[in-house]
Amino acid sequence: MRLEIRSTPCLAAVVALAALSAPAASQAVQVDLAGSYVQRISVGAYTVEADELTTGTSSGDHTAFNGMDYPPIAADDLNLASYFARSSVADPTWTIDLGRWRDINGPAADFFLFEIGGNDAVDVQPILSDGSSGQWAALGGWSPTSYHVPAGANKGQQAYGLAFGITDLLGPGGAPLGLASALRGLRLRSAGVDGASFSAVDPSGGGTPAQFEKRWKITGERRVWHPLELWLRGPRASELDVQPNPFLDYRMQVLFRGPSGQTSIVQGFFDGDGEGGGEGQVWKARFAADEPGPWTFRVRFRSGPLVAVDPDPLAGSPIRPEDASGQFDVLPRDPAAPGFLKWGRLEYVGGHYLKFRDGPHFIKGGADSPENLLGYLGFDDAQDAGNLGILHRFEPHRQDWRPGDEAFAGNTTGYDSRGLTGALNYLASQGVNSVYAILMNLGGDGQDVAPFLGFAGSAFDDCHHDISRLHQWEQVFRHAQRRGIQLHLVPGETEPANEQWLDGGALGVERKLYYREMVARFGHHLAVKWNLCEENDFSDSKLSSFADWIDAQDPYDHPIAFHTHPDDFAQYGRLAGDPRFSASSVQYSPDLAGQHVETLRQLTAAAGRPWAIDMDENGPAATGLGPHNADDLRKRVLWDVYLSGGSLEWFLGSWSLPIGGDVTLEDFRTREPMWGYMAHARAFMEDHLPFWEMQPMDPLLSGESSAFGGGEVFARAGEVYAVYLPQADGAGALDLSAATGQFLKRWYDPRSGQLVGAPQIVQGGASVPVGSPPSAAGDDWVVWFEKL
Repeated sequence: MRLEIRSTPCLAAVVALAALSAPAASQAVQVDLAGSYVQRISVGAYTVEADELTTGTSSGDHTAFNGMDYPPIAADDLNLASYFARSSVADPTWTIDLGRWRDINGPAADFFLFEIGGNDAVDVQPILSDGSSGQWAALGGWSPTSYHVPAGANKGQQAYGLAFGITDLLGPGGAPLGLASALRGLRLRSAGVDGASFSAVDPSGGGTPAQFEKRWKITGERRVWHPLELWLRGPRASELDVQPNPFLDYRMQVLFRGPSGQTSIVQGFFDGDGEGGGEGQVWKARFAADEPGPWTFRVRFRSGPLVAVDPDPLAGSPIRPEDASGQFDVLPRDPAAPGFLKWGRLEYVGGHYLKFRDGPHFIKGGADSPENLLGYLGFDDAQDAGNLGILHRFEPHRQDWRPGDEAFAGNTTGYDSRGLTGALNYLASQGVNSVYAILMNLGGDGQDVAPFLGFAGSAFDDCHHDISRLHQWEQVFRHAQRRGIQLHLVPGETEPANEQWLDGGALGVERKLYYREMVARFGHHLAVKWNLCEENDFSDSKLSSFADWIDAQDPYDHPIAFHTHPDDFAQYGRLAGDPRFSASSVQYSPDLAGQHVETLRQLTAAAGRPWAIDMDENGPAATGLGPHNADDLRKRVLWDVYLSGGSLEWFLGSWSLPIGGDVTLEDFRTREPMWGYMAHARAFMEDHLPFWEMQPMDPLLSGESSAFGGGEVFARAGEVYAVYLPQADGAGALDLSAATGQFLKRWYDPRSGQLVGAPQIVQGGASVPVGSPPSAAGDDWVVWFEKL
């Protein structure tokens, strides 16, 4: 369908022209439609596509609709069929917020407005960039189009339009605005206009082809499990905006559909200019495809007060680009891709170990400190809100940065990313495969990590996110995944001020938005564990509500856990079997480590939902894993946990610098001996044992030394047995009376990570002596029995 409009000032639908010369008073404007939607506008020899128009955000007096059975429809749309009446309200005024708008086309027309009937007087008032208002100016001269209302009360009525430019607007003193004036938006008033559509010239030039394909583009390597971003050109906004708040008053959701019909609803988010700038019209959804072939997407975009945290799919009103859709192709998985990209998503599969979709089961061997890993001097607007002087530099790890790694620098400090990305490189080189990172510690220990624009705790701060800092976090997280490091992400910590920072500790608007933003921005990563709170003090019902909300935002069902106080599992007992949770996060006394693992395995299995048992914080708090106790903790904790069927991360104590610990650590090399021991233990489990099918069977071992709590047995009965002896002195026997056939017996040195000595053949059906180790009698050893 084609509309013909004579150029004069226009209101009820403003359509922005990207490259139009100033139309003469009687110059015809041609408008092409797809159904009732504007597709392109031509003025003389100049043409602008709908993708080169920007829609603002409409707000105003909707009291005409009180008591009616349909809601008002926003004016910021290009749909002439979805109009709204205002004739029953005397002199209504409404606002079109254009964000930060500047003229880009000289004297050409800048705004277009459509209305049904073309018989109403309309006034326009500019809102300048500083918030001040100009004077009202009358618009007139509606020109008829060929569009007629097809049905309803106004069936058969014709659409009319008008166009105007920035120089038709009046400044505060009454003089016309100049071409260089900057606007925030427009106010429109009329005693009876039936508005149909409003938009304005896109001040970005419509989005260059290099920036967008039409209204959207897909970035990233289009390959199974690689991170992809859907960039959508939506409402122009700033991270500082309040009415509407782009984080809270818009909701973008994307339905991705795969080749086999699988679907994922992914939460989108406002991302400024898409490259870390806080102002723009880039809206994103991050995604990782799990199957090669053709994928499609469809966008659901709605606006309205608090719509981002409203679970009702029909909350708010649909806005352009509602129903934007497209298709893209994904290549097969690359088995040689770095890190987790070759294995896929780490998932709960109904057992005591998580598993990569296209890869192995996972044993965690991680670093639990520093908990404020993200309190880093190289991030934008880095803040030491607690004035504790502990913002990290990770200076010793700058040497571990490699060309090609992520590179950025803090805007206020100039310090760059090499310390943090270098630290991740070092940990990966040592076999560490998980890091613990609190996402918000305001009111807690470090008081130097938050995703918010401000750290003061105001309603504005807690509902506005720092786009540039989060852009940098994403670079760091992406680097960690490519280096094979799980993201153990913790939204909060135990201090009362932190637990109550958002909504007084409840699941209200602030907390819902915070969780939504974190999941939307980082939930696409393949190996993520959400841990609701360090040493949580929340009630069962609150934890359940938090987990429900996170799960509703997260289409990938990443495991959710909550952290305990030392050796206190009462809450685990109450929530075992709850489908919301799939992993533990245990704080424990070292001598109880293995016992706790076995207890929690039994507890959760009996409840019908076996958890992955993660031992995430070793006591005592002052010592933790220090610079000199790796040998002791290897015997007391490491092998005890692994051969009881659990995983672990190391808490590094409360050491002062230069050693560093809980919130002060700068150099991970201070704990290097343990990284090596842990890598050896994981390698033994991964290379030699079907550990995901094994069970702790300590009663099969007898007569061994009781040092460090005695030995450990992990077994798949009748097939394979791993025996850990903290003090291998030649004593002890393994009961193989229920096993038949012959077994190959090997010794494994947990200090060197090597199989040592000649293999031996032993016969099942009886109790067999463990025997003496090949060397270093009295030290710790592993004995491995595998059926021939």
